[in-house]
Amino acid sequence: MDQTPGTTIVGGDLKAYFGDLLKFAAENQRLQLSPLLHLYVTDLLAAFTESSHLFFQKEARIPILADILQEAIEADMHRRITLMKQLGDVALMVSGYFPESVSRRPVDLDYYHRMGEIAYSEVGSVMDEKNVFAELSADFVKVSDLINEVSEATQSRDLSILKLIDFYMQTGSHRAFEKLKKEGILPLRPKPTHSFEP
Repeated sequence: MDQTPGTTIVGGDLKAYFGDLLKFAAENQRLQLSPLLHLYVTDLLAAFTESSHLFFQKEARIPILADILQEAIEADMHRRITLMKQLGDVALMVSGYFPESVSRRPVDLDYYHRMGEIAYSEVGSVMDEKNVFAELSADFVKVSDLINEVSEATQSRDLSILKLIDFYMQTGSHRAFEKLKKEGILPLRPKPTHSFEP
């Protein structure tokens, strides 16, 4: 039986901690990550952990992807690429690490997946060689699912079946659906949501 690695951070080494959790999640989900992709996502997890408390403060809000996209469209090329990378990173972390927040919005996880894929694809397109952003665009949903497993390990969440069904119905989470299937439950497809943000 698989065992999740310990969730205690030793010596404050966040990168090693998240690197181990990500490696375990990839093995658990049978996904092969390139060393570059593993390093990028590990760094992203460590960086977002430093600011994750901001997502739960009453006055704060999760960045609206449409706002970042609009700013990127109006920016020069250098700034545009920086903003598109930020858009991809936010879409990946929200859909992977904070998917419950999506259930309180008029969009579903598919919206975040599509926006992330497009953003990373644009960043990757300006580079001559195959790069981590092309990988992130191609495997966005799979990487999001890996981050979701890491999130569960770090937050010690224990969703009941009913909560899992409710979460799936509100967000359309692929991973939640797979977990329900393992429990012998095949819920109806969630209702389609609007393809915009407030």
